[in-house]
Amino acid sequence: MFIYLWVSNELAVDKFHEKDQQLFQVMSTSNFPDGLKTEEGTSAFLAETLAKEIPEIEYAVPTTPDNWFKKFTISSADKDVSAKGQFVGNDYFNIFSYPLIQGNSTNILSDKNSIVVSEQLAITLFKSTENAVGKAIDWKWFNLKRQCIVSGVFKNIPSASTVQFDFVLPFDSWKDIVPMPTDIKGGPFYTFIMLRKDTDFTRISSKIKNFIARKHNNSNISLSIRPYSDRYLYNEYNNGVLTGGRIEYIKLFIIIAILVVSISAINFTNLTTARASIRLKELGIKKTIGASNINMILQYLGESMLITFISLVIALGIVFVMLPYLNETTGSHILMNFNLTSAASILAITIFTGLLAGAYPALYLTKFKPVEILTGKIHTPIQDLWARKGLVLFQFTVSLIFIVSVWVVYKQVTLIQTKHVGYDRNHVIYFEMEGRVSENRDVFISELKKVPGVINASSIQQSIISPAYSPVPGVRWDDKNEDDEIRFAQLPVNYNMLEVLNIEMSSGRTFSKTFDTDIDGIIFNEEAIKVMDIPDPLGKVITIWGDKKKIIGVAKNFNFQSLHEKIKPMFFRLAPDETMLVMVRIDKTQEKTAIRNIKHFYEHYNAGFSFDFTFLDQDYQAQYTSENQVAELSKYFALVAVMVSCLGLLGLASFTAARRTKEIGIRKIFGATKFGLVYLLSAEFIPTIVLSIAIALPTSYLITQYWLSGFAFKTELSWWPFISSSVLILLLAGLTISTQVFKIASASPTTSLKN
Repeated sequence: MFIYLWVSNELAVDKFHEKDQQLFQVMSTSNFPDGLKTEEGTSAFLAETLAKEIPEIEYAVPTTPDNWFKKFTISSADKDVSAKGQFVGNDYFNIFSYPLIQGNSTNILSDKNSIVVSEQLAITLFKSTENAVGKAIDWKWFNLKRQCIVSGVFKNIPSASTVQFDFVLPFDSWKDIVPMPTDIKGGPFYTFIMLRKDTDFTRISSKIKNFIARKHNNSNISLSIRPYSDRYLYNEYNNGVLTGGRIEYIKLFIIIAILVVSISAINFTNLTTARASIRLKELGIKKTIGASNINMILQYLGESMLITFISLVIALGIVFVMLPYLNETTGSHILMNFNLTSAASILAITIFTGLLAGAYPALYLTKFKPVEILTGKIHTPIQDLWARKGLVLFQFTVSLIFIVSVWVVYKQVTLIQTKHVGYDRNHVIYFEMEGRVSENRDVFISELKKVPGVINASSIQQSIISPAYSPVPGVRWDDKNEDDEIRFAQLPVNYNMLEVLNIEMSSGRTFSKTFDTDIDGIIFNEEAIKVMDIPDPLGKVITIWGDKKKIIGVAKNFNFQSLHEKIKPMFFRLAPDETMLVMVRIDKTQEKTAIRNIKHFYEHYNAGFSFDFTFLDQDYQAQYTSENQVAELSKYFALVAVMVSCLGLLGLASFTAARRTKEIGIRKIFGATKFGLVYLLSAEFIPTIVLSIAIALPTSYLITQYWLSGFAFKTELSWWPFISSSVLILLLAGLTISTQVFKIASASPTTSLKN
């Protein structure tokens, strides 16, 4: 049920839009020497061009990327609040189902100076949604400042939305703020379209594939579309082909749920068939007085269903109590809101489990004839014993695969958390420049360094951990790379930024104010120098976007993307005026005091702006949310699987020992020791456990290798997780069996023979 609730919550993300079946995002694929690269970024003018030229598109809107603006400062009268916003096309509310409380979706963003705010923001600023429309609001971001008029209010964004914001501004106003080329070649903006009803999206996808190439002959960019609600679960592309994404973890946990239920059902099946002899007389008498096979099958299935439904009631209570802990572990907002669909699904799972557990015992028990039963001429076929052992084999094979997989996932997550990625992300905070800070960044940073607890400070354009990096064309050297075959990530920085992050230099130096010419200097990473194949790069002149730049240093390689990605060519460019974030390294021995001092200094220096900061390490960990969730959830389900398997083995061992009580008594009379008896009776199960280990080890190796293949930097698969897991399973199985056998073996032979 936990897995069902989590999976249902994941599958519901972005599905709440009324026109979900008609909503799509335009994707761009560029052709490079090392393969095709598919991205969300498109031109700011692509949406309006597509809407004009393709009649099957009803609406098309551009938006700024979700992660561009961490916060704006919104002011009205005497109130200043921090809020998240973005710029969107005029038809945004015609496409997406964010219901309007105030305003009309057709013209709500037609005025460049309008703003549409959330219900919560309207109440915060104006105490009600009714009073908001027509009121003036000032917004500030970085060194930009504008006044606009509230044209509408929308209901708060549901948690099931991948996009979260407090207000939206017209995209046309962004075009005024940042003039852009009007071509449709490419860019960092998102383009969303809504197709007309009954339009075949595969035909539209093929229709727009070469849309850019037809208008720009030298373009290597092709377009495609994907369903909007797929962007959360299907977001990984390899060489231009969709290869999966978070959906892989959904599939994984569905399989885990089925396996855990199967292991439990196997216990019921094993114990029922093992205890068949006790119920055979009952079965024989009932058949003699007229019960049919169907009657008996329904009885046994009914018993199985009864146990399953009692389990359901208990499970519902446990889930209700434990749900807050699941939400905390997964970072979700799962609620137990039972509607017709969820109730039907849970009922179906319960019936499936009951049938799975009861079907074989029902068919097994009813195959015997009444005469054979009542005359005692029944012998358990050898295939039934092998079937029982096969079920135990399956249980422990699955359990061992779980244990090994959890171990490997834990090792990889530990590597992620502890790996030195080439810079020091610990004890570093950053915050956006606003107000006086953006106007006097150098003065502010200079004063900030004097604050007690601050070790170093500088500024950078964006977080060094950012999926917003877009490879930059236009890098030339020695008449090479004219066709932009090699793309480079670039990061504008201020003086002293590499020192704040403790990025080591392979050769040369960092940017310094003692050298006036550094404004025309450039620092590449080692990977860039390698692919450029420049011997002795220091002092060499290269061209970036037509400007001559001298290589003054080479930084050692560092992971500026997640460990899923290989290190790519990149360079640092000295451009203080383009930096937007202040990064501060603080004293680890007085972290809280340092942050308090910085807050006090910031609010005094930058009156009217709130101090909101982020730890750099938090951004780093956020890249691996899925992996951390899988690691956390997997260990619980592995524990459950192992416990249930051991419970089944405990029941079988107990029943087997009870059936051989007289044999044990006779053997003890003839001198058998307790440990000899434990060994004798354990021999029935231990070979099965050993065989499960032999099957599970290579299987778990292949599974973990496949999962690790998604990381460019991964833990080494050593032998000890496999051996340790095998020893653990053997010990648990041995302990489970021996506790029951030893108890019976310890009984007096006289008692055993009387029983």
